[in-house]
Amino acid sequence: MLEREVNKGMRMRMRIIILALILSVFVLAQTAHSVTLTWADPVGGYPTGTTYNIYRAVGLCSGIPNFVKPALVSGLIAKTYIDTTVNIGSYCYVVTASVNGVESAASLSAGATIQIGTVTINGIAVQ
Repeated sequence: MLEREVNKGMRMRMRIIILALILSVFVLAQTAHSVTLTWADPVGGYPTGTTYNIYRAVGLCSGIPNFVKPALVSGLIAKTYIDTTVNIGSYCYVVTASVNGVESAASLSAGATIQIGTVTINGIAVQ
């Protein structure tokens, strides 16, 4: 009788472990996230040959974000970029322009927060 109760308890624990593994696989199989950044040149524009660099910090833009160097991406010609390397969490971005190897000061920051089922961009929730 004791052996039967022990086996029953072990089967229950195995079911719980299997359920946990199934839930883990479900979480890993969720759709990939992305953040799309778009910007414009200042009035008067930049000269031909200008490229753009994007820096990203993990966390909110408040305080002093720690932007990772080197740039997340550099040498962009287009004024848009899709960051497909994000996960659930908050990110802060800035863009710089490079002309003849000289990099400009950073733009104003833009933040994005990715949540399960909801994305918040600069304080606006999009589902």
